[in-house]
Amino acid sequence: MDCIKRLLSVAVVVTLIWPLPVAYAASVVENERRLRETKKCPNCDLQGASLAYAHLVDADLSGAILQSADLRNTNLSGANLYGANLGNAKVNNANLTRVDLRRANLAGADLSAANLRAADVRDADLRGANLRGADLTHTDLRGADLRAADLRDAEMTSADLRTAQVVYADMRGVKGIIPEHKADLRNRGAKVDESPF
Repeated sequence: MDCIKRLLSVAVVVTLIWPLPVAYAASVVENERRLRETKKCPNCDLQGASLAYAHLVDADLSGAILQSADLRNTNLSGANLYGANLGNAKVNNANLTRVDLRRANLAGADLSAANLRAADVRDADLRGANLRGADLTHTDLRGADLRAADLRDAEMTSADLRTAQVVYADMRGVKGIIPEHKADLRNRGAKVDESPF
């Protein structure tokens, strides 16, 4: 009798838990559909979403959860990603011109070869992010956390790095930074090469 009671209780628990992953996946799929149709999905869950090559110009994704999402080659020009969580997301080769990434979490994200021209990235978390070969021309990075980020070969003409945390940031081969700023970055702990930018 005890054995039957235990089996029934296990069956009830499994029945109650089993739909959770299905419901979670359905909500992400529904949010993807809504975003593609309306370009509005603030504070929504898009964790792990597949949005590669999407056209999301001027989309509102403020506060959205985009952890581990696939945004490769996506056009997010002018989008609002204020406070969004893009930790470990694939954002390489994406168009992020004029994007609002203030206070966004981009820790561990792959932004290699992304276009971030004139983006507002103030106070964003970019620890360990891959920005290799990215275009950061006129990008506002004040207060951004770039510790251990890979910025090798990035274009940084007129990028504002005042108050950015750059300890262990790899900035070898970066283009567009004047020698005075290069010395300042080295003094603040960034890895910069000896050759002129």
